[in-house]
Amino acid sequence: MHGFAFNINTDLTPFSWINPCGLSKGVTSVARELGHDVDMDNAYRKMAVNLATAFGRPFETISIDQLTGGSR
Repeated sequence: MHGFAFNINTDLTPFSWINPCGLSKGVTSVARELGHDVDMDNAYRKMAVNLATAFGRPFETISIDQLTGGSR
């Protein structure tokens, strides 16, 4: 099984203890590659918009009440 992981400002130390997904080159993060921390809200939005585009779907922001029908 596979999932999706997007390391943004992640502490990468625990990845040195394992071989995630058999990756021979290791794991990195956006912050490490850019050399500075990244605004998480901006990263979430850009990731959502780009995933929607990749899957040919419109991106729309909704509230938690809209998502759950008002029942939490």
